[in-house]
Amino acid sequence: MIRRALAALLVAIAAIAWSGAARAVVDPARAQDDVDAAMHDGDYAFCRKPREPLSHRALALCPHARAIAGCEGFAAACDRAEKKAPARASGKPPGAPSHFALPAFLGTLAQAMVWLLVAALVLAVLVPVVRALVRMRRDRQLAEPAPAPSAAPEAAPAVDIPATTDEELLLRRADELSHRGDYAAALQTYLAASLRALDKRGAVRIARDRTNGEYVRACADAAARPALRGIVREVDRVQFGGEPATADSASRAGRHAAAIVRALPVTLLAMAVVLLLGCGGGGGAHTRPAHDGDDPAGDALFYDVLQREGLHVQPLSTSLASLRPPAVGERAPAVVVDVERTELDDDTRDHLVDWVAAGGVLVLAGDPARWPDAFGASPALTTGARSLTARRLLAGEVGGEPVFSEPTEQGELASGDAVAFHGAENVAWFGDTTTYAALVGRGRGVVLGIATDELLTNVGLARPGNAGAMLAIVSSTGRDELRVAQPDDGVSPPSTPIAALTRAGLGLGLAHALVAVIVLFLAVGTRLTRPRPAPPPVRRAFTEHVEAVGALYARTGSAPHALAAYARFADERLRARMPRGTSDVAAFLATRAGAPLESCQRIWTRAMASKAGAPPLGDELTVLKELSAVVSAAMGRDR
Repeated sequence: MIRRALAALLVAIAAIAWSGAARAVVDPARAQDDVDAAMHDGDYAFCRKPREPLSHRALALCPHARAIAGCEGFAAACDRAEKKAPARASGKPPGAPSHFALPAFLGTLAQAMVWLLVAALVLAVLVPVVRALVRMRRDRQLAEPAPAPSAAPEAAPAVDIPATTDEELLLRRADELSHRGDYAAALQTYLAASLRALDKRGAVRIARDRTNGEYVRACADAAARPALRGIVREVDRVQFGGEPATADSASRAGRHAAAIVRALPVTLLAMAVVLLLGCGGGGGAHTRPAHDGDDPAGDALFYDVLQREGLHVQPLSTSLASLRPPAVGERAPAVVVDVERTELDDDTRDHLVDWVAAGGVLVLAGDPARWPDAFGASPALTTGARSLTARRLLAGEVGGEPVFSEPTEQGELASGDAVAFHGAENVAWFGDTTTYAALVGRGRGVVLGIATDELLTNVGLARPGNAGAMLAIVSSTGRDELRVAQPDDGVSPPSTPIAALTRAGLGLGLAHALVAVIVLFLAVGTRLTRPRPAPPPVRRAFTEHVEAVGALYARTGSAPHALAAYARFADERLRARMPRGTSDVAAFLATRAGAPLESCQRIWTRAMASKAGAPPLGDELTVLKELSAVVSAAMGRDR
């Protein structure tokens, strides 16, 4: 008998040692003590003085308020929110998810490219017309005397319009737009005011190549990041989600923007205190980092309780789409994704499915409709009480046969949402056996699906019994290391600039731009396909120059000048040929040309009387033609 007892003891010790490597050592029986200790030691104000206005997720947890001792502050906040509920505008509640979309400046850039193309086509038509008009005007100016230059009009002073760089001014302008009913413009202005305030304090750096999501992820101010995320979600819903801007959305964005902008003086004061006190003013007290302990829907208590149970819980250090598939035999940490906080895009969903199949352990909490479709889960609803029963994993490994305890953990939920998970191992369920949490294997990995994220929130865990149910459910992962996805981890970064533009809905615009570039390339390039030999330089004949000068004289009305210049030229040539002692040029012309003396005297006298710049008499061209004929005849006898 003693030998059998010793053998049974050794087998039990071996089983415990074997199962310890496959599961986290958690004890749901002491979960409530962990919650009480955390509430006592930590800065949890969600029961005494919760953050107001309450978010949509916090309002859904109001049924827990009166079931938690010392939570009168949250109960009063729920009562105040209930009184204001009828006046709230209908539509999507605050915090409702939106489809992921990239910011609007990419769409504006595509529109600008289209308008630039239209402007280029218009210029291609107008430039030749304008050049022709300018050429015609220049020709008329050559034919007409140039007007006297008039005094240049005094230039009007330029109006200096300063750029709007003050976040307070932007905030007031956004409030005015909201009061006028222009809610879409108000949302954009609230976002601009917030980014300007964060840029001044060094939390972000404004640049044209950054998207709204990148601003949120790069925000160095942890306190302002949730408010900035709320504004970005409201803006993206209107611009890319196709939702109309409402007074409710503008009001929420205005509250977030005011919190960010008005926090700037407080931040500067805190920096001044630090600089003034230096290292000697601290007193050596240990301060706890800021967390969301004043938000009833926050997850600070979830971290605290799991850490007190010996689990290693940390935020995920990378995006979900960048998770490395576990190697064969590797015990990678389990990844917790609250789909109510972390929105998943299509690429991230596909990657999570492949990651689980490769051996990953994934915990999905929240609406099953937002889970990857490949897991085969769908939303359900309990028809009975909302009392929850959960069981704890005793032994087993991912991909093997798990061993569960008897269902001993009891909890109470505010929501009756459940999940339909075919072929799964139930971990927690309602009184009518509707599944609340289940474990299902896929490939070499496993998925733990939880119908809601209620047990991950501060208020949900503070209710007696719920912490034990949460620990029992989490123990099903068989991991003592957990990585919790953050709100911005569900967006996969684009692999290429083309992918980013396509994701922003600009794929059709890119196709149009490509077609336009090909058309322009062909329109210009076809004229250059065949090389043509360069023509030899064209030289004008002397007679063309003479005709051009004559045409210029005729166009400018310079006939007296032309007659006077030719008369001087003929006088020099004729006197060089005349015999010595003679001075009558007209008689010499008549003799040499065989023309009548009276005609030669008349032509010569008129030609010598013309002066350059004299007003025209109208007979200059006739006299010039007659004189040219006589002189040519006289000089031609020497040839």
